[in-house]
Amino acid sequence: MGFLKRNFGCGSIFYFIFMVGVVASELQLLTAPSVEAKCGDNLTLKCEVNSMGLTDLTFTTFEWMHKTSCKDIRLANTGHGLYCQIQNKTLLFGTLTNIMPDDKGEYICKIRSNYGSVYNKTNVTVNCCIGSSEITGNRSHLTCQFKGVYPTANILWFQKKADMNW
Repeated sequence: MGFLKRNFGCGSIFYFIFMVGVVASELQLLTAPSVEAKCGDNLTLKCEVNSMGLTDLTFTTFEWMHKTSCKDIRLANTGHGLYCQIQNKTLLFGTLTNIMPDDKGEYICKIRSNYGSVYNKTNVTVNCCIGSSEITGNRSHLTCQFKGVYPTANILWFQKKADMNW
């Protein structure tokens, strides 16, 4: 009986050391949960690898994804899009240039490594897109037109203080 107790105790110690080793060597990606930008601005998303205890980490893919993906920045600069750059093998910057309403949404940073695949998300919100407005007509009939405005808004008409929205 003493022999069984001793073996069980050694097994428990081994299990404890194994579990501590698993917890200490975890691969994570750190991103901001959400970011906000104005139309026309540039925005840089940051994704940082946290590889506590993983000294031999190698990766095959490290990318930001939205509607398309980007890898290392070796793309021609078209003036609009998502361009990525890896720094020190632990940081991935995804730069959105000339942000437009279509750029809003969920961006995923993903890494595929010798320890498996991990991802994290950032939600991008786009505000303050003011395009152009045009008012045409005469004293009895006016038309107001907006182009390139985001987010969409309701147009309300007033004459002096009277609401003309019937």
